[in-house]
Amino acid sequence: MSAETVVADSNSKAVPGATKAGNSPEPGSPSRIKGILIAALVVLALAGALTWLHYRNQVSTDDAQVDAHLFPVASRISGSVAEVLVNDNQAVKAGDALVKLDPRDFETRVEQARAASAATHGNSPEAAIAKANLDAAQLQLSFATIVAPANGVVTRRSVEKGQVVQAGQGLLVIVPLDNVFVTANFKETQLAGVHPGQRAEVTVDTYGKTFRGHVDSISGASGAMLSLLPPENATGNFVKVVQRIPVKIVLDEAPSESAPLRPGMGVDAIIFLN
Repeated sequence: MSAETVVADSNSKAVPGATKAGNSPEPGSPSRIKGILIAALVVLALAGALTWLHYRNQVSTDDAQVDAHLFPVASRISGSVAEVLVNDNQAVKAGDALVKLDPRDFETRVEQARAASAATHGNSPEAAIAKANLDAAQLQLSFATIVAPANGVVTRRSVEKGQVVQAGQGLLVIVPLDNVFVTANFKETQLAGVHPGQRAEVTVDTYGKTFRGHVDSISGASGAMLSLLPPENATGNFVKVVQRIPVKIVLDEAPSESAPLRPGMGVDAIIFLN
């Protein structure tokens, strides 16, 4: 074998770690794995930074629910129920008749007061008293028809025909679905930058839909202080617990009829600090 052949054979051997394209690392080489790890760490760092920038100017809680000012309906006079005009979960409008009491006793009192008023003459004290009695009797008669104080839905109906009710006795509750808001119980450590007027968003669990609103007000006390049995930290062993403060969020637009918000529905609330 000639010297030229030996030299040619030695030059044709592959150099370890080299590829056909040149001196770039092989797919399984340590340098390529190191490069992939560095790229992954950079991507994770960027994602973490973007997440921090996104959430640093907002506070959120899932301890929130739809709320409303309910209207308890009670009888203003004592009497026997002659007719119940509504059922549970029935929609009513302000001024609609809900319950009628037997008016005969009150009509008799009106006639008696009217006769007494007619028997008096002029501007005497007796005439003034008789007129006042007539006005009072007519007012009592008007209370025999119990009407809805606001638009809403009837719930917790506890009155039936023939029942004898007393003055002040609760008969049912009106839930105003067109005037709801959200009560969000934020941790006290989240409220340093929260104030009325800030933009908010609430996502209702029932629909998975997000509604826009704004912070209306912040409660003057924590939920624990407003409970039936508020904590008494001056007695016994004390364990510090982060308190929650109710925040009222008002919706910017009334919910649609296809997705009504009912008091008690769970929501996730977000307040944007800037």
